[in-house]
Amino acid sequence: MASMQPPRPHHLIVMVNGINGSVKDWRFAAGQIKSRFGDQVLVLCSCRNAATSTYDGVDVMGHRLAEEIKEVVNRSPGLKRISFIAHSLGGLIARYAIGQLYSPCETDHFSAIERSDRAYDGKIIHLQPTNFITLATPHLGSRGNWQVIFLPFGILQHC
Repeated sequence: MASMQPPRPHHLIVMVNGINGSVKDWRFAAGQIKSRFGDQVLVLCSCRNAATSTYDGVDVMGHRLAEEIKEVVNRSPGLKRISFIAHSLGGLIARYAIGQLYSPCETDHFSAIERSDRAYDGKIIHLQPTNFITLATPHLGSRGNWQVIFLPFGILQHC
């Protein structure tokens, strides 16, 4: 008799918090996704950029997220797809990580016209990108450079 292996998830969903956030910010949403999709998904609530480490800059935080995703993918055979759900600054962090993990498809054997049609083909860490959802993310930046950020331990002037 063959042993029954538990089903492996085929879709990685990466959830990324914003400034001063943490894994707890995604607890409810992650639970809802798991209850709806069960063993089909693996939900990663990123923990590398939480609390005060969210002040390290998008490039540093994006690199940390990319490394965290690599570790999860290496431990999880059977993954085929990847999606991102991010809040505020987390959307910028996710975009940076995607840029580090993205591999374009091989287009050497296509004509220039066919290449332009396939410009958006490619993989993110060898997984098929499926969704990129951001909430309150400043993709176009912020207006002016005069904003003042109020933090619990003081004030930082945005320059």
